Amino acid sequence: MNPRLIPPLFPLPHNASKEDISAHEIINKLHDDVTEVQDNLLHAKITQAIESNKHHSLIFPFAIGSHVQLTTLHRCNEYKAKGEKHMAKFMPCYDRPYTIINTNEKHSTVTIELPNTPNIFPTFHTSEVLPFIKCNTNLFPSHKFNEPPPVLTPEGNKEFFLLTKF
Repeated sequence: MNPRLIPPLFPLPHNASKEDISAHEIINKLHDDVTEVQDNLLHAKITQAIESNKHHSLIFPFAIGSHVQLTTLHRCNEYKAKGEKHMAKFMPCYDRPYTIINTNEKHSTVTIELPNTPNIFPTFHTSEVLPFIKCNTNLFPSHKFNEPPPVLTPEGNKEFFLLTKF
């Protein structure tokens, strides 16, 4: 919404009264204030655009074969079915790493491999996926998953569980 602009003013005649002079000064002051406000609004728009564009990149961040996490925002209704006592607020925000099988840079979409989910269309906008970053246990030793001890069978043999890692 643009403020109303005052039409350009003509110079006062030489025989103007004091009231005409004071009205002319008020109108000039309003015109200067409106111009200053327009400059400040333009400066604010430019600053907002600069701050917003700091987070944008021309490089598409996803590649075929890399891993991503999928948001659970639109799937929380599946989790909390009517009549059951499930709390969706305790549901994680993103789940498991999925493998990218196709990318479309023009439409900013990725197609991911969804095993055992035939009812979900596998193409998602990039705003719904995050790049999966493997935890560096050298930097964060407390995040390391401890391997369970071997299970002893009745015969005394040791059995080990294999953990799948990405």
